[in-house]
Amino acid sequence: GDAKKPARQGRAPMDSLFAAVDETAAAPADGDYEVITTRAALDALVNKLERAPLIAVDTETTDVRPMFAKLAGLSFSVEAGHGCYVPVRSPNPDDHLDEATVLAALRPVLEDPARPKVGHNIKYDLNVLRNASVTLRGVCEAPGGDTMIASYLIDASRSSHAMDALALALLQRENVSIKELIGTGKNQKRFDEVSLDQAGPYAAEDADVTLRLAGAMHP
Repeated sequence: GDAKKPARQGRAPMDSLFAAVDETAAAPADGDYEVITTRAALDALVNKLERAPLIAVDTETTDVRPMFAKLAGLSFSVEAGHGCYVPVRSPNPDDHLDEATVLAALRPVLEDPARPKVGHNIKYDLNVLRNASVTLRGVCEAPGGDTMIASYLIDASRSSHAMDALALALLQRENVSIKELIGTGKNQKRFDEVSLDQAGPYAAEDADVTLRLAGAMHP
């Protein structure tokens, strides 16, 4: 979620990438999103990732602080408009695969330096996966491997480099807010306490939007 994303203050220069975009004309979120809950579906995902030219990867966790965070699941996108979420912790653990099974299947791809990857604030995901004994390799060279850093280098004066803000500015897309899922204040939930019918599309969208942002900012 965007709680872990830093923000910057200031106005965008008129000739910046962001200046010509109407941020008030946001379109509803759209996408073909899937929750991977079976071994057959996981194997099919691995096969797709092994053939992909670029993989957008994101982690959902139990805490915004990586040193305390346990993995709730992983999200992937290899094609704009499509994404998937592989849960490992949820309110109903019997409805999906466990962390050991998921990581055993995904580790070869995640640790393969020949499989190019991109993320948003990917340092966070690197640390979360490291805590789960996975070394994420293949992240594209800076700034291409991190859409948050790419945004800052394109226009450091933007008021926010969070994913939701960039989706609105560059894609004219209003993402599902993390607050809609976990709430705020003393009644706030952890992500692994959110039902999969809500958590899945939100998490898959994060990977899809990251891939779209990478495509928009790379040129």
